[in-house]
Amino acid sequence: MAASRRPHGARHLVRNSLLIIAAALGVLLPDGLPALGGAALAGAAGLIGARLIASFDDIVDLFARNA
Repeated sequence: MAASRRPHGARHLVRNSLLIIAAALGVLLPDGLPALGGAALAGAAGLIGARLIASFDDIVDLFARNA
């Protein structure tokens, strides 16, 4: 992974804010082990969310192109 040559902008602020919110929700949720179905659903949602966050710049570029 190389450093981006683009300056940081609003999209990075949004991405980082979403990551902070997700981390805060994880800390604030009640303790205890979830049911197996809930854990599987949370794991799937986490994988999808991680993929979207990893591709955030590409997704923004896709919709923000000046044609």
